[in-house]
Amino acid sequence: MSVSPQIQERGRRLVEQLTGVALQARDLPALGTAVRGEASRLGMRCETDYLVHLEGDEATDDRSCLVDLVVNNETYLFREPQHFAVLKSLLLKRGEGAGWTAGQKLRVLSAGCATGEEAYSLAIELLGLEECLPGLEFEILGVDISQRAVEVARRGVYGPNSFRRIDDETRIDAWFEPRGDGTREVSERVKDHVAFECLNLRDGAAVRAVVGMVDAIFFRNVLIYLSDAARLEVCHT
Repeated sequence: MSVSPQIQERGRRLVEQLTGVALQARDLPALGTAVRGEASRLGMRCETDYLVHLEGDEATDDRSCLVDLVVNNETYLFREPQHFAVLKSLLLKRGEGAGWTAGQKLRVLSAGCATGEEAYSLAIELLGLEECLPGLEFEILGVDISQRAVEVARRGVYGPNSFRRIDDETRIDAWFEPRGDGTREVSERVKDHVAFECLNLRDGAAVRAVVGMVDAIFFRNVLIYLSDAARLEVCHT
């Protein structure tokens, strides 16, 4: 038996309140399944009791578990290449409009980084500028609300799906080490430039602290999943 539409809607509102993510109608059956599974895991009598529990002050970890189950972590390496091209173009002009000049350490934020592919792609693109911009120093910070996704990102181990838009095998071989099980691991040279943290973009104070330390922000791939109100909130933080 599926979870009732009322429970699905209450769960949808809670997820949007917590994360800003606007779940679509197609997402609600999976949300209902997650709610039922978590209620059972915690020994709750019913899904309503579970949602009441999540609305309380003591349920931080359990709210995080639900978020991990329902947020969209769809991503892959070198997604939206035009975004990387814009950043590189600005850097090659010595940072006109990018808040960066030669001799500074460039800091870039990948917001809503999911499992880390965008952050690592950024690092690889910037490492590729070494000949044009010798001495370029940079660091990439990837942040995401999902602790599970952040843990995957820190490992930097990916299967074929993450490489599905890369046609140049030499590029893969240059930056990713094969592991013998069909996966590849990001090279240490790339990892040295990348760090990951768990961060809710609706936490205004925490976001402002991070934004104040970076020169460029990549966040288009998270904005597309947020409600209109959450987009305005995040963009004005």
